[in-house]
Amino acid sequence: MQICPRLFNCSDVEDIAIEDLIGEGAVKRVYRGLWFSHYYAVNVLKEPQFSRDFLTGLHVLQLLNASPHVIKLVGLCRDKRLFLSEFHQFGDARNVHKILEELASDSIVNRLKFCISYVEILEFLHSENNGVRVMCDSNDLPKTLSQFLVTDGLRLVLNDADALPSVSEAADKKIICGHREITSSFAAPEQLWPFPGTTFNLTAMPKYDEKTDIWKVPNVCEHFLGTYANHKVVKYMLFEIHKLCKSKKPDDRPSATAIKNMYIESLNKILLNS
Repeated sequence: MQICPRLFNCSDVEDIAIEDLIGEGAVKRVYRGLWFSHYYAVNVLKEPQFSRDFLTGLHVLQLLNASPHVIKLVGLCRDKRLFLSEFHQFGDARNVHKILEELASDSIVNRLKFCISYVEILEFLHSENNGVRVMCDSNDLPKTLSQFLVTDGLRLVLNDADALPSVSEAADKKIICGHREITSSFAAPEQLWPFPGTTFNLTAMPKYDEKTDIWKVPNVCEHFLGTYANHKVVKYMLFEIHKLCKSKKPDDRPSATAIKNMYIESLNKILLNS
């Protein structure tokens, strides 16, 4: 954003040099594009029937865009169902292990920092100040990781706002992610159809809240830690907090802030002993 000459708008569409496809989901395709001699991510509606989802995601991205935890919006053209955002050369969080190895920056410290960056984003999404939001595009590990981009400073930023519905404890407002039955073992228990032997019925499906995100935290963090030297020591340090994340009752799970604090405490212990 420091090199962006001005905000992109509809009059600039013809000036973008579209290059390679760098990402694709159900709602949009993302291309690397050159504008004013700099690369940006060009986000384009994939199919007309997903126009409402595209515009909803764009609206949420605009609402959250002031945060350092969210990809920066460079500009948009609603009429063309297109917007520009920052381009990050390292791609998404599925590439973390490869990135660390290629940069010769692989260490248990940097891997744990990715865990911290991840829960900081959840902490932001779960903040009352922004309206508590749930990451619905997270039914498996690869899909969850694909929602985050890796910056040059080796931290994560949220890239996809297409499926971030809001919940409210005060208003007793909960949600259901999508319209189909979720059968993934990665999903939280409350996201699964609770009436075995009967056909899934969306209207009978109990609703849930942001605690579904907390259930998935141990899986994501342990993926970042991988099998690097000392990973078992770190996993042992995080055992209790991760055990709480996997509580069957959503209300028994810790907040993203509590997890972040434990991660930071563990990181400081590692640095102290290194």
